[in-house]
Amino acid sequence: IGYLPEESGLYKKIRVSDCIKYFASLKGMEDIDSKIDYWLEKLNLQEYKNKNVQELSKGMQRQLQFIISITHNPDILILDEPFHGLDPVNTKLIKDILLELKNKGTTIIMSTHQMDEVERMCDRILMINKGKKVLYGKLNDIKTQYGFSIIVEYEGKLPKIGGVEKVNDYGNSAELILERNANTQNILKNLVGKVELKKFEVKTRSLNEIFIEVVENEK
Repeated sequence: IGYLPEESGLYKKIRVSDCIKYFASLKGMEDIDSKIDYWLEKLNLQEYKNKNVQELSKGMQRQLQFIISITHNPDILILDEPFHGLDPVNTKLIKDILLELKNKGTTIIMSTHQMDEVERMCDRILMINKGKKVLYGKLNDIKTQYGFSIIVEYEGKLPKIGGVEKVNDYGNSAELILERNANTQNILKNLVGKVELKKFEVKTRSLNEIFIEVVENEK
């Protein structure tokens, strides 16, 4: 098992390479110099190999922790807020590596508040609110269960539309939350001629929206 904690647990006054070696030794690994070089190169940290951990930025230390969590090729990888403290470039780098590991058969369990990352990467989700499970299942099944919404950009005044459960109106754009069996073509027909449409996009609802709905229904 590999584990990436949210909070740093690194020894700050030793060299980066020695830090990796120490944690690898706890897993029974020896002679891992080539593996250290491989991962430092892959995460653009090779030039910091002989520097003390405390000389690394917060984001670099996060990358170092990630290397430590995967050096021993774990079958199961547990990640707590893995993208915390990372810039967009290194966030993408970590995501690409995680997808590589996933494709090689590694089971990845990720705890995060970043719903957009969950949607891009996860097959199955568990949502927790106040320590209580509120939703669990395959990502695609859950998104299908909670239906669709329509993003519209328009000029004019939106009419009342059948099949629309809720409208999030932002002025010249709006999100129409649909009832379960709503017909999107009928909604389009109801809008044409009543407002000047510039955009009409049907999409599955985001996990963020679904989570808010589930939590509100729990009250």
